[in-house]
Amino acid sequence: MLRIVPVGVALAAAVACCVAGCVTVEKSEPTPAEKAERAKLESLLQFGVSIGGNKAETYTARCARIDGAVDRKAAVVFELPENEVVVATIYPCDGNGVAVPGGKPAAIVVYGGNKTSLDKTSDKKPLKKGYHLMDVSAGGKNARVLFEVAK
Repeated sequence: MLRIVPVGVALAAAVACCVAGCVTVEKSEPTPAEKAERAKLESLLQFGVSIGGNKAETYTARCARIDGAVDRKAAVVFELPENEVVVATIYPCDGNGVAVPGGKPAAIVVYGGNKTSLDKTSDKKPLKKGYHLMDVSAGGKNARVLFEVAK
């Protein structure tokens, strides 16, 4: 049986079918530049690092960054198994993560744990006020984190 449909309804149905087909969203592959940028960011922070309860989640060109200043005795948590040996070297730097010439680095070593604090340096000297870059190695992975010490 043949039905007669008004032209406006037929046209609207045809447009709706076309639009529905055209709007299909397919997930595209990242471009080589996007893949390279992602790989660079992942190489800066191969495991999570938190200082003073703030997690490193933003990135600069050189490192991950803790937003907001932290206390010089702030707790440091590495998202690693507790049986790792963690070696952290902390360098005084500028706000962009560039080491200060002549600045004396501090070291923190954690045996069989994933928590420490910034005042547990090997020389027992507190970190000075300002920016610091922490290079951390553990379990064949690395993290590079910029943070600011207040007061």
